[in-house]
Amino acid sequence: MLLPVGCPIGHHDATADRSGAPAVAGGAAAYAETPADTPHDHDALLVRGPRPGHGLPFLGPNLIEYERAVYRYRAGEVTVYYGEDRLPIDADPEVLQCGPHALQVLEDVGPHRRVVRFDRASGEWLLFEQQPDTGEICPLVESFIERFEFFLEALPPDAREAPFPAVLELG
Repeated sequence: MLLPVGCPIGHHDATADRSGAPAVAGGAAAYAETPADTPHDHDALLVRGPRPGHGLPFLGPNLIEYERAVYRYRAGEVTVYYGEDRLPIDADPEVLQCGPHALQVLEDVGPHRRVVRFDRASGEWLLFEQQPDTGEICPLVESFIERFEFFLEALPPDAREAPFPAVLELG
């Protein structure tokens, strides 16, 4: 089942919070009103998106289409891109191992950010754009891929939007 943006993972009933009170638009206010559900500092929270776009900003001139979402993570933000268009592949990429996931580290994306790439077996890809103040990226990447793949597999074949999770519980 897909949850609306703003509805925390773990709540399978988007109409009420754990106290049984009705949720308000998107479930975000019901989540905020439940002290036991207050997100921890080490969780990642969706703050913008997902939104469609084209032209990945760190690959030079291109028309690559994607969906983009921004997560608050630690002291900064991580932007996640999802797409189906072909991406250029580095001949000898640096690899970052995040649990079972081997990620390609993109080169030349600027001095104040790092971008890592995860290729799905079916051809789609995820890019994680990390700002320096977010620290270790692997906990977010591992949790995101697990949730995203679960929701993506549950989508009907004619679904148009990628299922970006609203909350990633990392610890």
